[in-house]
Amino acid sequence: MRKAILGSLVAAGSAAAMLTAGAGVANAAVSPNAVVTCSGTAPHKICQAHVFAGAQVLNANNVVIRNLAPNVVVTVTCYFSNANGTQDHITSPVTGHIDDGSVNFNNHSPKFEGIGPC
Repeated sequence: MRKAILGSLVAAGSAAAMLTAGAGVANAAVSPNAVVTCSGTAPHKICQAHVFAGAQVLNANNVVIRNLAPNVVVTVTCYFSNANGTQDHITSPVTGHIDDGSVNFNNHSPKFEGIGPC
């Protein structure tokens, strides 16, 4: 199914369609129309973005506290790195952290979006 979706996006001439890989990224097509909404000024921006399928919110002890449905909007306030890679701290719809690769920042990093480190 992933090949069919990717094939249709590429056939439609979408240069933004690509498979993401590595760093805990869910193997999903990047939406060419993903919306990232931010407020504030760098490096203290707060951004809302959609998540990919398989996104899990963890607490400070790295225990999964919620599985998020695809395309749920999360509010990212800062980011940090740990043994699992880059993690985004979120405050909505639940407070915790989520693997950065699960957040659709249009193939960008939180730093690129103007979000500062925690």
